[in-house]
Amino acid sequence: MFAVNAFMCPRLFIARLVRVSLLASALWLVACSLNVPAENVAAAPARKALHQVVVDDLVSDTQILRTDAAGLAQAWWIPLEFWQASLGRINPQLAQQVETVLGEYSIVAVVQADVSALGGFVFYPREEIQPRLTLTWQRAGVEERVLQLVPNPNLAVRNLIQQLTPLLGRSMGEMGRNLQFFVLADRDEQGQRIVNPYEPGLLTIHLAASEAQPATDLNLDLPLNALYEPRYCANGKPAHITWRFCPWDGKPLQQ
Repeated sequence: MFAVNAFMCPRLFIARLVRVSLLASALWLVACSLNVPAENVAAAPARKALHQVVVDDLVSDTQILRTDAAGLAQAWWIPLEFWQASLGRINPQLAQQVETVLGEYSIVAVVQADVSALGGFVFYPREEIQPRLTLTWQRAGVEERVLQLVPNPNLAVRNLIQQLTPLLGRSMGEMGRNLQFFVLADRDEQGQRIVNPYEPGLLTIHLAASEAQPATDLNLDLPLNALYEPRYCANGKPAHITWRFCPWDGKPLQQ
């Protein structure tokens, strides 16, 4: 069994696991991606093994940034697959067991800031973000579902977040110190996963209006491209996993 206190060790463990940059991703761990032969044009999408997922690409797929003259808002959805892919490069056995601790949750990190008169950022504290934060999940033909925040997740998850905050502060400065982490319940009444990164759908992180910024929706289209082997159109250009047709020739892609 995976011991809960595996996430209660010193910060060195977390430092080896995650390093996130401001706009895209910056994990020290980079997995190897597999090449798809040219003859597999428009082939049905195949999932990568999680230890072969390029973690930088996965982080990029799960981050959304909105900026305007008033300020910025950024969200990062952290599904179970992120931890499995990251840990798979350090300890494959741990990667197989991580679902014991994190399987019923996913995490979203949110940062929001106004632009001051001097051009700097004035960050919102957690108590100003949480009341304005709503997360929803929408699948085609299914009623939109509001995702529930978990006020008291298990000890391992709480400890993980406590370790991440100072780490990101050191690597990202004020932006990292002002990232606010929220834990989401990711199982329904039947124990089935709610937001599956392999299934089509729309994950929306909604921030209601503040005094300085209008309401904003940070949208993530699923499935996540980084979790799949590359596929290609007839002209050799890569086809995103969410595409149903090649934009260059209009030919359908196998789903």
